Amino acid sequence: MENPKRPRGRPATGRQRTKMLGARFTDEEIKTIKELAKKNNMTIPDFILYKIQKDD
Repeated sequence: MENPKRPRGRPATGRQRTKMLGARFTDEEIKTIKELAKKNNMTIPDFILYKIQKDD
């Protein structure tokens, strides 16, 4: 008897983000962003958006 296949990947978030924005950072800036995002249990994009909305 075969087990049913499980879906792969993470579940959809429900967000309708269709645009992408690129930016350049120094190695130190990337290190800081990654550390702060991890400290706050957030992904890097979610952390950046949180900071933008918080400071607005």
